[in-house]
Amino acid sequence: MWKFEHSAPVKAKKSTVWAVWTDVEKWPEWDTDLLESALLGELAVDVEGRMKMKNENLVSFTVTEVIPEERLVIQSKLFGAKLSIVHEMGEDDNGGLSITHRLEIRGPMSWLWRFLVGRKMKKTLPTIVKACAVYCDEHPEVASTIAPPPAPDTDPVSPDADRESSADAAADAPETEADAPEEKGDGPEEAPADKPAEETASESEAKAQETTDAADASEASAETSASDPVAPDADPGSSETEATEDKSTEETAAEPEVE
Repeated sequence: MWKFEHSAPVKAKKSTVWAVWTDVEKWPEWDTDLLESALLGELAVDVEGRMKMKNENLVSFTVTEVIPEERLVIQSKLFGAKLSIVHEMGEDDNGGLSITHRLEIRGPMSWLWRFLVGRKMKKTLPTIVKACAVYCDEHPEVASTIAPPPAPDTDPVSPDADRESSADAAADAPETEADAPEEKGDGPEEAPADKPAEETASESEAKAQETTDAADASEASAETSASDPVAPDADPGSSETEATEDKSTEETAAEPEVE
C-alpha cells in the first residue's frame, strides 16, 4: 500500500468544515484538480459520484465511509488497485482544529499506480488542503445549509407500555352494535342464518308438492259431485197423500172380519 497525507489548521467550526466536504458540487471551488464534480444521490455509504479532472479525464467514485463532522472517505477503482481519498478532522498541536486529506492506493498493482497517479496527486495535495482550510474560514455560513445529524431517541417506548395503552383504549371504547347482546323479540322466530341451502331447497319442494296434491284432491272432489247430482226435493203434497193411503190400509187390515 502507498499513502500520502497533508494537514492544515482551520479557524472554522467542525460543522462548517463538514458542510464544505459534503457539498460535492462545490469541490472545484477549492480543489484545484477538478473542473466538475457531482454526487448521484444523497450522501450515504455506497452512493456513487463523478469527477471531471482538469486533464478532461472522468473519474467515478463511491462513498465508503461517512462519520458526520469527523471522517469522509471516497474510493475509485483502478486496474488491479483502489484509490481512496480520506478526509479527517482532528486537533493540532495547539489544541485547535485541523483538517487532513490522505491518499491511499491499495492492491497488487499499487506500485504501478503510485507512479502513474500518486506522484501527480502528491504534488497538488498540499495546495488543495490549504485552499480547503481557507475556504472553510471564509464561508462559515455554509454550515447552516447542512441539516444536523438526527439526535438518538433517548426515551424509547417499551413494548409493555404499548400493550397497556392498547388494552386501556380497548376498555374505554364505546360498545358497538356488533358487541351488544342480542334481544329476542315477540315476533316469530327467525330461521338460523347459517341454515344449509340444500335443506331450504328441500323444504320448498315439499311445500310445492303439498300444494299440488291439495289442488288434485279438490279437482277430484269436484268431478265426483258433478257425476252424482242430488235429486230435487219431492212435492210435499204427494208425499202427504202417500202417507194417508198407507195409514188407511193398515187400519183396514187391523179391523176384525164380521160374519
